Parts: sequence; C-alpha cells; structure tokens
Amino acid sequence: MEKETNDWRDRIYLGDCVDGLNSLPSEGGQVDLAFADPPYNIGYRYDVYDDRLEDAAYLAWTERWVKAVARVLTASGALWVAIGDEYAAEVKRIVETAGLTLRNWVIWYYTFGVHCTHKFSRSHTHLLYFLKNPSRFTFNDQDIRVRSARQLVYSDARADRRGRVPDNTWILRPQDARGAFRPEHDTWYFPRIAGTFKQRAGFHSCQMPEQLLARIVRCCSNAGDVVLDPFAGSGSTLIVAKKLGRHWVGYELSPEYARHAEARIGAVRQGDALEGPRDPLSSAPATPLSFQRRQDLVDEQGLVEAFRRSSDGFASDRLIADPVLNAAFIDQCSKLGLSGRPRDWNLSLLALRKSGKLTGVPTTKRTQFSWGDMDPFLFASEIALRRMLDIGYPSLDDVLCDPSAASHFDEIARAFAPGFISLDYRWGALRLRKDARLWRRSSQRLPQPFVAGNPRRVALEESQIAPLETVPAVYLLSMVGEKRKEAQVVYAGETQNIVERATRTLHAQAALDRFLPNTGRWQLDLFDLRERDADVRRGHQSQLIGRKRPVMNYLDLACQGS
Repeated sequence: MEKETNDWRDRIYLGDCVDGLNSLPSEGGQVDLAFADPPYNIGYRYDVYDDRLEDAAYLAWTERWVKAVARVLTASGALWVAIGDEYAAEVKRIVETAGLTLRNWVIWYYTFGVHCTHKFSRSHTHLLYFLKNPSRFTFNDQDIRVRSARQLVYSDARADRRGRVPDNTWILRPQDARGAFRPEHDTWYFPRIAGTFKQRAGFHSCQMPEQLLARIVRCCSNAGDVVLDPFAGSGSTLIVAKKLGRHWVGYELSPEYARHAEARIGAVRQGDALEGPRDPLSSAPATPLSFQRRQDLVDEQGLVEAFRRSSDGFASDRLIADPVLNAAFIDQCSKLGLSGRPRDWNLSLLALRKSGKLTGVPTTKRTQFSWGDMDPFLFASEIALRRMLDIGYPSLDDVLCDPSAASHFDEIARAFAPGFISLDYRWGALRLRKDARLWRRSSQRLPQPFVAGNPRRVALEESQIAPLETVPAVYLLSMVGEKRKEAQVVYAGETQNIVERATRTLHAQAALDRFLPNTGRWQLDLFDLRERDADVRRGHQSQLIGRKRPVMNYLDLACQGS
C-alpha cells in the first residue's frame, strides 16, 4: 500500500476514498481521468463493504464520493462511472449536480451476463462519461478511430483516411454473426470477465476487462497524466494505466484486496501487453460448424484446393500449427474467393480432415519432435494451453485455428520459455493433447497414491538452484503466502533436467506473478527420479496433477480417480 515517497501518485491508499481525496489539495486539480466502478448496491458479497444499503443511504454516499472525485479533477479532467440499471439515472443526476457535464452515455454489452429466470437476463453495464469543462477536455480520437463504412464497403475516395470515432454501444450472440464485430467495425463488444477466466484475479468478484479500460484511458488521458480509481478492487484500472504510461492512484477499503491489487500492479511494467483476447469475439467462440446450416459452410472444394496449394506435403495439423504454412493457406483461400474468415477456413479444414475428405491430397512429409527436443519448452506450451482454455476457448483447435488467439497463446508460452519459435510451442500443445491418455495409462501402472520418496524443498532462488544435480525429476511449483496454512500448488511438472527447468522457471518469475498475484514466495518440491524412465515420470506427474489440480496444468493429463 503506502510507500516511502513524497509523491502521492503510483500508490494504493488503504481507506475510504472520500476521506483520502478530500485530504488532497484541490487547487489546480490533481487527477486527469477518474474511472469509478462503485458497488451497485445489489447485494454483492464484498470483503468489508456492505452492499445492501437503504436507497437514501446509498445515494447519500454516492453524492459524497462523487463530490470528492470532482474536486480533485483538473480543469480538463474527466470522470467515467460504471453503474447498473438500478441507479444509473440517479447517478447521472448526482454527478451533474456536482458540476460535471454528461458527454456520453455508453452501453457496454458483454457475454457471461447474469442469468435470470423471471425477467430478461442482465448482460450490460452503463458507462457514463462526464467532463469537468465541456469546452476543455482530452479526447484522443486518433487512438480509438475505426474504419468507416465509406472505407470498408464503398471504397469511397472521399472517406476520411483516419477513419471515424466508434459509436456509443460497445451485441444476441455476436459470435455467430459471421463477418460482424471485427476490430475495424464501429460497434464495441468486450466480454465480461467470468469466474472461469484466468484473467480473473480470483479474489474479487467484480473485475473490468483490460481492453475496455484501455479504450477509455487512451482516449481520455495522455502519457504522464494521473488516472484515479476510487474503488481499486482488483487493481485492473491501475494496471492498465501503468501499462499505458500513466501515473495511477487508487483507494481501497479492504486490506486483502489492496494487498492483492498491489501485487498485481507490481508484476507489470509500462508497455506490457493488455490482458484479454485482442479479438474479443474469441472469448466466446462461435457455434460449432456441425450446428450451422449447410449453406453457411465455406466451399469444400475450394478448401481442398487451397490446402493442396499450400500444404507443401505436410498434414493439416502441421498446416494449422505452422504460422508460415497457415499464412500461405489463408492467402490461397483469399485468392480463391472463399467466404468467411481465416478462423472459419482453418476450422473447416480440420472438419474436412476428420470426415476423410483430404485423402486426395498426398502428405509426404512428417513433423517430428522428440520428447527430449520439447523438454525445454513443453511446460510453457502446457501453461499457455491451460490459460487459453480458462479464458474461454473450448479446445486447442479453437485456439490454433484463430490467428489472433494463436498469437496470444505464443505470447504466453514465450513468457515462460523464451527462445523458441511459434511452431515449437504449438506442436508441443498438440502432442500433449494427443498423448494425454498415455500419461494417464502410465499413472495407472504405478502404486496409488503417489510414491516417489520424500521431496527436496527449495526456494525459487538462484542460490538454491545452483547446487542441484542435473537429473530427471518430477516437481511441484507452489506459492507460499504470508497467511496461508499450506502452500498453494500452482504447477506439477516433469523434466529430464531439473536444473534447466528450475532456472527457466526462475527467469519466468514476472510471468508467474502475472498469472497468480505474488503475495508470498515461490518454492519447488523436487522428486529425484533419475532411476526412472520418462514414461514412469509422466505417470507420477499425472498422479500429482490428479491429486493437486494445479491452476497451470492441462487437466486432461490428470490421473483419473486420484
């Protein structure tokens, strides 16, 4: 929380935002942009806040925090408020009474909304955009412009080459609107962070997606400006501000939330990539092809011909996993005038392979990776695969067939094991999926429960890794927190060289901290299996995954019944 510094910025303050903001000098203003996502007074279970106030009490409290924020805004400052249906109109009037002017009323639509049985299900939030001075404010339209219909549809030479500012609706299941809601289109769509998403911080029930926050921060502030979140919660607003080169300041009532949020913020740096799919449609993939009407499918003959022209003698799995071959395939689909998008073409190609319709195209080359070749990066492929599944992709095929998703998969894997090419990471994931049943079969031939001697426990520190012997091993990576009764197992791994694996894990500590907020220290429990072959080691790993259910493992590897 508070740091040893005279600068009040780049800090989370523990306590009530009203008291904290009122203690700041207001002359000239301190804050360029405030994003407030307050409790909605609908009964959420927060850590220390009661979200079930009487209407009058809730609105009086809203008036107090709004006035506190308004007084610290600069003359050109802006306030965004996220609020639900119940109090949207009242909040608008309260903020206007505090002297701010409504500039936009944005509707944010999301998937994974609240399911209702006796009324229409909730799937949107109101985002109210206010200005301190409607004649003087920051609006970086160049940072958020999208291509216009004149450019996209008509190729009209009169179109503004810069594009246009998006509409104010940021739609029925959009994933099935083929060709709609692409990045260049003018309708905003961002998925809500569901509880199963690994982007979810885990300790906080209401978390904003970074991609949505980034649009607001880019548009309404400049590099070096101060971004305020009076209800810091999971810290997402402050993380985005830091990544985009802004100063940040937050207030939070809960010591537990504040500690976790500060750990998350400390794990990122300016310029880091934003969390969440670059193409938000991919977080809730389209209805499987088998459920779509036949005439909606892309042309089968065209797909086979595109595969023939681009496969270079390799099978379809290699073409999907290899970025070079896949780019050639997509180019051929485009040249042949096939309808759809790259993701559609890739998924349809796999469907044709499964139905035996690619047998007419000879495959003369094989892709060969030994387990020894993959040992330095296979764990990174596994972590990236688990992450993508947790984000919401239903299968590895859905990840690899979507170029944007595949690129995000590569980024995650590369953060844990740099120095390899995209094909390495992707092929590793394919081998894991293919051989998962062999892992489980190996585990069933071993004694139950797990028996491999007593582990050697070492901290994830260079001084403790250096003396280790270079031997095959199975291991557990755990987080030991200050208040945890026992270590939280994060990953169960197997390797033929524990020194190299431990060293790679140490160097990936920044990626680990982004994956799971670091509120303690990392440790390794090492089982020396130098006398066991790789099949036995993987069986032991399968048992550990089944018993511990770590958050970074591909759970299809887990021993059944552990």
